[in-house]
This record gives sequence, C-alpha cells and structure tokens, in this order.
Amino acid sequence: MKFSYSKLSAYKFCPMVYKFRYIDKKKEEESTELKIGNAIHKIISFFYRDEIPPSKEDFLNFVLKLNRDMLEDIRRMSELFYDRNVKNYRKPLFIEKKVEFEIEGIEIVGYIDKVDSLKNGIKIVDYKTGKVKPEMVERSEQLTIYQLGMEKEGYDIESLAIYDLRNCHEYISEPRRNAEKRRVINEILSIAEKIENGIFEPRITEWCQRCSFRNICPAFKDEQKQNMQDIVEKYAMLKMESERIKQEINELRRKFIEMVEKENISNFYSNRYVISVKRFNETKLDEEKIKNVLEPLGYWERVLKVDISKLGEVMRLLDQESFLRIKKAIKNEFKGYRFMVKERKEDV
Repeated sequence: MKFSYSKLSAYKFCPMVYKFRYIDKKKEEESTELKIGNAIHKIISFFYRDEIPPSKEDFLNFVLKLNRDMLEDIRRMSELFYDRNVKNYRKPLFIEKKVEFEIEGIEIVGYIDKVDSLKNGIKIVDYKTGKVKPEMVERSEQLTIYQLGMEKEGYDIESLAIYDLRNCHEYISEPRRNAEKRRVINEILSIAEKIENGIFEPRITEWCQRCSFRNICPAFKDEQKQNMQDIVEKYAMLKMESERIKQEINELRRKFIEMVEKENISNFYSNRYVISVKRFNETKLDEEKIKNVLEPLGYWERVLKVDISKLGEVMRLLDQESFLRIKKAIKNEFKGYRFMVKERKEDV
C-alpha cells in the first residue's frame, strides 16, 4: 500500500471521503483554495529555480500567465512573497523534494515544498496558503512524515518550519523527538489496517454541508431521496407548465396569422415590443421529371439526390428548353410563418 500525508489527512477527516477520493476515484470539483495552493507552489518553484532570483517583471508575468482565473489572493501573495524574499535570496537545497520510504511494509511518499541547508543540518519548510496558527508547526504530522523521509536519506534535521504565505511569516520548531515520530508511525499503521479491512464509516461534522460527495454519501440517503423527489416534482410541474404555455403561444400565433391574411400586414407593435410575422415557402422538387431531363444530357449523376443548390449549379449549364422544363418541375409551396420578437427602439 502506498501512503501519503494527503491520504492520512483525508482518512482522519472522514473515512468515507478517503474511499470516494482514493478507492472509488470519484471526481470532485477543484476548490478555490486548492487552485490557489497549486498555483502558489508552482510560482515559488519558479522563483527558486536559478542561482539568482528572476526579475520582478519576469516573475509577475509568470504569475499572470498561471493565474488564469485572475484570483486576487494569488497575485497578492505572490507579489508579497517576491518582495520579502528577493533581497536575501538563497537557492534552496531542494524545491518540491520527493521522499519515498517504507514503514513496516507500507510505502510512504511525499513532496517537501522546500529544503534549506543550514549549519547543523537541514530545515524542512512547508508552505501554507490558508490560515496558520503558531502552534501548528509543533503539531504538524506532515512535517513529521517529511522528517522521517529525510532521515531515511541520511540527513540531519536542524529545524522544521511552516511558512504562512498570507503574511510571509515563518514559524519554526525543533525536529521531532522519537516519541512523536513513533506516535505518527503508529497512527499510519492503524489507519492502513482500517483501510485494508474496508472500514469507511462516514464522520458527520459541520463540513458535511460543503462536502463534494454529500449527494452520494450513505449518511445522507434520506436527503438524497428527498432531493430526487423534489427534482421529479419540479420537472413534472415545469413540463406541464411548458405545455400550457405552448398552447397559449399557438393560440396567439393563430390570431397573428389571421391578421396577416386578412389585413396583409406583417409587423405588430406594443409599447415595448415589435413582432414580425413573415411567410416562408418550401421548395418541392419532382425528382422523376427532373431526372427525365438531366439523365439523357449526362447531368443526373451530378445531382443524384436532388438538392436545390446543386440543381441551381446544373441549371446554369442547360440550354433554354431544358432550363424551362426543369423550372416547371420546381414549385414553391407555402410552408408557414416565421415569428420574430424584439424590443422596440425608443424614438429619437
């Protein structure tokens, strides 16, 4: 089994969310918070990619290109980050450092936002775009997992840090002691066992109101049933209403047509609207007659299935007699009326 902090966090948040997201692979809409987080991490990677920082113009152009949704938080945090870090710029040891290691048969994988080389070891930094409290750095299981991964690679850990991107403040703590590392390992093993045993009980909290999976969660079956009943009721009512409106419209159309045929007028006015009623015809073709004319002349294959536009092209090639014979086979029959409604322009 492959495990990550994201999976650990999802299961602790709600086992059913874990199942929907990682086992059933249900799609969920990308939240604004996630869009901001993903964009900011790419922006920071761009900032630290070279031995010297990018110019502010290049940096802001990259931000603009990435920020397609024009989210103000992305622009503001990016610009503040640049201003606060460009003067004391130092290329990190790693950016987006991948760590992979094994704990008692479970493969752990993670990506560390930034690793700095310090005098007595390394500093592991996790960037946050959401609300950060000072005590979070001491409690972060994510940082504990990253520390375990880097220690497996032989690095000495000097400090752990959470960087609050909203105000560009860094909260630092000492590395985790063995007791805390053991606690997190035991928690991973416990959750992995529950997943293996198929334990995915929904956890009901106030967050359920905003959950992407609420409409399929077994904890809300009664609500889903009621929602479907409401949908059926609404559809049926709208369908019946549309039929009634359709009948009313047809009756009004009939009155307009009576006026068109009786008074020979085509535009009708109210204070706000103009309704135009225009006759339209349908061209009828007698294919057999047309074929009798065109086939001996070698043109029938060019129209084959009689089409008025193709026939028009062929008619330009005919002699006068053949042209007139074809013309007699074409009839314009009255098809109906077209209605157009538009608002009246105010008189100038």
